[in-house]
Amino acid sequence: GTGGSMTGIAQRLKRHNPAVRTIAVEPAGSIVFGQPGHPYYQSGTGTPAGDEVGKVLDFGCIDEGVQVTDTQAFETARYIARRKGLLVGGSTGGTIYKALEFIAAGKLFGTVVTPVADGGEKYLGSVFDDEWMANRGLLDPAIADQLDAWLAARACAA
Repeated sequence: GTGGSMTGIAQRLKRHNPAVRTIAVEPAGSIVFGQPGHPYYQSGTGTPAGDEVGKVLDFGCIDEGVQVTDTQAFETARYIARRKGLLVGGSTGGTIYKALEFIAAGKLFGTVVTPVADGGEKYLGSVFDDEWMANRGLLDPAIADQLDAWLAARACAA
């Protein structure tokens, strides 16, 4: 989550190299970075409307806070499982999606590190279940196409 994991990682990285840029990724619907709250399915991260942002969160070590939709996060986790053989959780799918988006837009360059907070085995009945995803309107094959394009562009640049 953004509180413990992101704060701990960002504090240590910045202690090692103050020039490191840290970007925290929250679910769209989380109130952590001042956006309006609404329901979301990503678990283990975010703060829903009506809840209090955890006190462990150190905004001073986070350079930018962004949001990712459930569809972007979950489709990316599914893509990583299908194409790369890694079973990651939905919130990790969200951080990967945002990292690739920022790289493609030229907002990130050099060495980019994306923490993998948890595995996907807990989400076999949700994120990795076609029926569960379809029933919630979370399937979007265009996201896999976008990921393919971003990764192909990176491969050509390398």
